[in-house]
Amino acid sequence: MLRSDTREEGEMSSLFRRTFAVVATTSVVMLLAATAFGQARWGKLAPFPEPDEELYGITANGKMYVIGGFGAGKARGVVFEYDPASDRWTKKKPMARPVHHQAMVESGGKIYVFGGFVAPSTGGGWEPVEMRGNTTRSGIRGRRCGRCRASADPRSPPS
Repeated sequence: MLRSDTREEGEMSSLFRRTFAVVATTSVVMLLAATAFGQARWGKLAPFPEPDEELYGITANGKMYVIGGFGAGKARGVVFEYDPASDRWTKKKPMARPVHHQAMVESGGKIYVFGGFVAPSTGGGWEPVEMRGNTTRSGIRGRRCGRCRASADPRSPPS
């Protein structure tokens, strides 16, 4: 019986150590989370100058850009830049071809805007934009690509 008692004590000791480890870890995590949340503060920053629908945001070079917009039944193509260092919004040149529901990506500090929808020339629903490269004249930098065409297979090279 002595062996059985020793084994039971060992199992109880192991169970106690595991329980203690779980409780101690949980306590430390909760303490750190409470400290982190206690340090976070919400503050009021510069309001967005022209609230609208269908605006999309993206960051580049430490600034935030809000692009697009839809109002009065048409795509607006606005471009705003927010500088967190000065807490200021700056209106940039509008998109060369205003669209809404566009896709955007940042690469190497440049923002590329592509796709989206425009008002149809013949009435009816919205028309998708054919992708023919970046022709923006806004403050957003991009490169022009006269050879680029949308392709059914994204792995195929530009024609």
